[in-house]
Amino acid sequence: MQEFKNNLYRHTNGYSCLELNIYTQMYMDSYIHKHSKIYTHTHTNLFRFHPCIHQSIHP
Repeated sequence: MQEFKNNLYRHTNGYSCLELNIYTQMYMDSYIHKHSKIYTHTHTNLFRFHPCIHQSIHP
């Protein structure tokens, strides 16, 4: 999970909200496919560090 957060921080640095939402959704889709068992347990707390991401995941 920490690896996922680190990747997200690294790849989204400087992105606009729209770019961030699109990128995050794509990243999550690919991540969920690989880690579907842990996704439901952790996704709620994962995106609180960025309101744009939080809004896109929990509209």
